[in-house]
Amino acid sequence: MTGASLQAELQKVTTTNVAILNALLAKGIVIPSLFGIQITGLDLTCHQGYVAGGINVTPATWEGIADLMIAAADELRYIRRLNRIAEINADYYAARQ
Repeated sequence: MTGASLQAELQKVTTTNVAILNALLAKGIVIPSLFGIQITGLDLTCHQGYVAGGINVTPATWEGIADLMIAAADELRYIRRLNRIAEINADYYAARQ
């Protein structure tokens, strides 16, 4: 395989996939809810090296995000507690030997 043939093959795959994506985008894509949070009015703008975006949110969306953040914080506290218990147990059993 030469560099030119690799480039041609990659270009062919890219062109095909971009055409498929453009066809899907022209039809419109329904954005699924994420953890029960509905996302509407999604606006993405592509720039060189990054994508900027924005969404329309409702009070219910903010409540869903708050619930998600609280659940994540609770989970992290629980994991830290388990890790601390494991450290205490390891120190205890190391001292007994």
